[in-house]
Amino acid sequence: MIAWRWAALLVATACGAPPTPEQLADRAAADGRWEEALAALSQAEPTAGVLARRAEAALQSGNLRTAAVDFTRLASADASRRGEAASGLTRTAQAAGRTGDGLALTTALLGLRDVAPGWPLGRLALNVRLGDEAPPDEVLRLAPAILASSPGRDVGDRVLLALAEAVLAEGDCSRAVPVLTAVETRADLALAAVAGGLRAGCLLAEGMAALAAGDTLAARRALDATVALDPSGAAGRRALVALGDVYLGEGDPFAAQVAWRTAAAAAQSDTITALALERLRSMAGPGATGEPEIP
Repeated sequence: MIAWRWAALLVATACGAPPTPEQLADRAAADGRWEEALAALSQAEPTAGVLARRAEAALQSGNLRTAAVDFTRLASADASRRGEAASGLTRTAQAAGRTGDGLALTTALLGLRDVAPGWPLGRLALNVRLGDEAPPDEVLRLAPAILASSPGRDVGDRVLLALAEAVLAEGDCSRAVPVLTAVETRADLALAAVAGGLRAGCLLAEGMAALAAGDTLAARRALDATVALDPSGAAGRRALVALGDVYLGEGDPFAAQVAWRTAAAAAQSDTITALALERLRSMAGPGATGEPEIP
């Protein structure tokens, strides 16, 4: 095939006809000038043959994400070449893993899942840096395969946490909470603390939604759980401010002030502290001008 292409190129050149992009690509590839080959093939009609050659040129020149995209497109353009596409995607993923190109690796593995769902990802999947580069929907698709490939519990716990973070990025606490709970019970203290903080954020959102809907019983339950899980964190302190509002609405100003003072007692000065202090000043009456005393 290569000899035929070279012959066609020589004939075309001898006759004075300008070489086609494919012919230019063949000449560049024969000399190992893969960047030029890729540039030439980018000007050609993306037939299955062109996609295969362009993907190979991209792989050889280090343009790994382009290689992953074109190998995936090859399988769509010609179903009979799915095996070739899967092999190319595997080689691309291996190269991306060696060079630390997380985005290209993710793209290649996602393409491999689409092109050949039964193809074993093995240790390739462990190189994906879920928290750094992959968008949430891609994490959701890759996390099960990575978890299945993980050699140890610590890797699996990190994958579970990344999966929960991806679900949270889509605003779906109902799916994230069970995963976060699993990490809290399985993981080391550092990962468990991160998972607990994220779950507290979900509980806070649940409590605030219930409060807005007028369901004070459900609000108190969720807000109390938030404080218990994250007593000094942002979620727990914001829950205390909301609980103070609930107590005040129930006719218990003393409990409300205790909740607000606790929320404002944190060392940092932030919007939560400002909210708590504002409420305490309002309780002191319209004539109060100084800062409320925080024990």
